[in-house]
Amino acid sequence: METGHILPSSRWPSFFSHIVARLQWDASAIDLAPDARAWAELADERRDRLTTLLVGFRVAEDAVAEHLTPFGQAANNSLVAWVLYLQRRDEQRHALIFDRVAHEVMGLDGESPAERRDAARAHAGPVCSSSSTTDSPRCPPSSRRAAPAWTRASGSTTAA
Repeated sequence: METGHILPSSRWPSFFSHIVARLQWDASAIDLAPDARAWAELADERRDRLTTLLVGFRVAEDAVAEHLTPFGQAANNSLVAWVLYLQRRDEQRHALIFDRVAHEVMGLDGESPAERRDAARAHAGPVCSSSSTTDSPRCPPSSRRAAPAWTRASGSTTAA
């Protein structure tokens, strides 16, 4: 890999685009009826944990698809732009399948994908990450930490 380059070689975009072109799937063709029947049979605690996980994917896949768009538009290489387009299209499929799971399996509130995304956001609650300051029971203890000292001293959330 040459210094100052993100991609390992000029062959990478072509290689990746060939793989992605062969790995197409139809999110609307997947039969979720068996999953919906199984969902109703899950123990409450397991269903609650899976709901938290799945609503996170419901929200995240939309965000990834949306936020990939400017990268393709900014690419100064048409093959790289094509690869980013293919990746965004795949992320849109992920968003569709997780929306279908939210609607058809989980019964998440909302008549439209946007309404279900909003319901998923409300259900997901705070983001759990290494920078979380929440004590939410949904966040594992390893992801919780105290707010930085400079925020506690002044009550401010911005650096001085």
